[in-house]
Amino acid sequence: MQRARWRLMRLHALAALAVAVVGACSGSPASADTAPPSSPPTPAATVTPVASPTPAATATPSPVATQPAQPSPEPTLPSGPPAAVLTVNGRTITGDPGSFTWSQAGMEFGSDGPWLPGEDAGAVAAGARVEVAFEPDLRVRSWSIRAAPANQQGEPATPLASGSGAPVTVEIALEDGSWELQLEVELGSTADDRGRGSATYYWRLDVG
Repeated sequence: MQRARWRLMRLHALAALAVAVVGACSGSPASADTAPPSSPPTPAATVTPVASPTPAATATPSPVATQPAQPSPEPTLPSGPPAAVLTVNGRTITGDPGSFTWSQAGMEFGSDGPWLPGEDAGAVAAGARVEVAFEPDLRVRSWSIRAAPANQQGEPATPLASGSGAPVTVEIALEDGSWELQLEVELGSTADDRGRGSATYYWRLDVG
């Protein structure tokens, strides 16, 4: 009876082994994956750089060029008395102007000066006649000519001639030596826009 039990147990073991082998050969059916499909990976967010706002350009004021204040121009005086030209022995010599008073273009002006040595007229023979003309040629109202020894500032002065109107002429009735000749003259008229007034002129003569 024990042998029969042992044989029964062996049959059971063989049957179990046969079932296991058959299962292994036929393969187990694939189990369904019930897990929900995983979501596709979310792409990483692309960081777009945001440009910083450019500050508005500050307008730089252009420097304003400043011009230095120009001084008011000095009033320009009219030309004044004309030139006095002495003629002697075929030579012409323009006299040195001295004191004068003049009215021109509504202006009054003048100059006060001492007795002058005068422009050198060279050698003149005693008794020679000299003549003075004016440039421009204004009306000669009156005139007088005096002479004084050179380098003595007109002390003493010897009257030589005087007159009114043109020509202005004088005879050199002087002793030999160096003399300074002075001409005082009234020129022009109120109707002449070149002016009017009095003027003084000087020359130096060597008489002999």
